[in-house]
Amino acid sequence: MHPLSARTAGHHQHGMLGRGRGGEAMTAATVLHISFDFPSPLAAPHMTRAVERLVDSADGFRNIVYSMTRVGNLGREIAALRYAPDRVAIAYRALPKGLGLRHAMARLVRWIAADLRDRGIAIDLIHAHKLTTDGIVASQLAREFGVPYLCSIWGDADGWVWRGRPDLHGHWREIAASAHALIATAPWAAERFSKMLRLPLRAIAVLPVMGGVAEPTPSSVSSDRIVSLFHLAHWRRKGISKLIPAMQEVAETGAGWHLDIVGGGNARSHLEVDRLIARAGARRQVRLLGPVPNGSVRELLGGSAMLALPSQQETFGMVFVEALFAGIPVLYPAGWAIDGYLPPDRIGYACRADDPADIAAGLRHVMTNQQALKESIARLQAEGALARFAPHSIALDYRRHLSAALG
Repeated sequence: MHPLSARTAGHHQHGMLGRGRGGEAMTAATVLHISFDFPSPLAAPHMTRAVERLVDSADGFRNIVYSMTRVGNLGREIAALRYAPDRVAIAYRALPKGLGLRHAMARLVRWIAADLRDRGIAIDLIHAHKLTTDGIVASQLAREFGVPYLCSIWGDADGWVWRGRPDLHGHWREIAASAHALIATAPWAAERFSKMLRLPLRAIAVLPVMGGVAEPTPSSVSSDRIVSLFHLAHWRRKGISKLIPAMQEVAETGAGWHLDIVGGGNARSHLEVDRLIARAGARRQVRLLGPVPNGSVRELLGGSAMLALPSQQETFGMVFVEALFAGIPVLYPAGWAIDGYLPPDRIGYACRADDPADIAAGLRHVMTNQQALKESIARLQAEGALARFAPHSIALDYRRHLSAALG
């Protein structure tokens, strides 16, 4: 128990786990989670559930979440919604693009610290689910309460803020150096941030993003269908403007090869993607299929030749893992997404996402070697090489990180 807890054990609350053999009360360590990416009634729609899944997997701990959402521009208002036990959504006003970032985060620190004290909650550990924003809040709260903290690193999101605020690089390096642990979502992010933070590579652990994948199954289907799966609202970042002309380029190479773009979206995004198809003259090779029910994604992937998604600056891309668990090869962006986890020649092709010619080369490579790559992925599944992406494995590793930080 940390000093604050010891001094105030009669007043502050820890999570209860029952009673030990001698009848003594047993308490769970209390972990405070600071996140701008935790789904809540105040958060942006269509937010990924990755952070929520990770927090929910931390059995044996009391997990208190403050989910924060920036609103508008000028102003200092902060409003909270307690929407579930140990779940608080916060709406706050602040400038966009990282302007006034430290001042905005300091206001949140003061609000959260006061709220914890008012609720009589003693925390034992803090997890900042991103370095560049959440980490500022977590490091100050850790100093306030005398507890350790750890930081996740999300390659694209943290990288974007890092590039926008070079004046804060020194501050972020101090936060990283003082953290008990740093956890990146992919090997490439660990390598990149170890240089940016001036830390040895061994100082940054790697933990995949947690998805809802089922058990891996091989695919022996030989298909002419290439599938690209994403929400159409994000088409600019998913590389579709490069993939469509690349598909048109390879049309003559493979008779019958076609691309199915699958995913929900509104009328505007559907029109925008349809316009890209029309301008490329690719209506014979490319179809817009709309959304599929969640339960049908595995069947859709497993019956396809490959997943093609040359996305721009992808932090992880859970859909790549879903494709590998469905037994099909993937075309993914080199230096982003799942790059570094597995050898490209065993799972598909790592393309230069800004180069339609290289994307086309990747499509040809995977389609002409479809069966060999599917057999390679089946062997990876059988060898357990994909086990680290399974939710139970990620949960186990995450709980180990939390326990290690608690000492």
